Amino acid sequence: VVGLNFDFVLLNLTKHSSYLIYNATLYFSAAVQRQYYEKYGFGQMIPVAANDVAFSIHAVLLTAITLFQIMIYERGSQKISKVSTAIVSAVWLGAAVCLFIALPSHSWLWLISIFNSIQVFMTVIKYIPQGWIKS
Repeated sequence: VVGLNFDFVLLNLTKHSSYLIYNATLYFSAAVQRQYYEKYGFGQMIPVAANDVAFSIHAVLLTAITLFQIMIYERGSQKISKVSTAIVSAVWLGAAVCLFIALPSHSWLWLISIFNSIQVFMTVIKYIPQGWIKS
């Protein structure tokens, strides 16, 4: 695949997956919404709407399809780098640790804020490999 860096796609899938977890949980979970209102006040609006959830589902689905196509079609010598694999592994391992930290106290709002932070972090770094291939 010429012009598309595989690391970008992997990092982008992690970004969109974490954003989907944040959006869907905040939109659908009454427990998380209650924690949100307790923290920010009952007059505040939940900052996630149905279109945010729909976008996240769409982004994860299409990015996963792109990654699947990368795996099944001719890709020459290009492959996903060890650095990107390590970053993604560390991110998901960190998220799993945060899940176990949140479990006893049911700190779901804190946990999904971690996923939102992952999304921001991945947004910052995901373009680096794509820019590298274009230079």
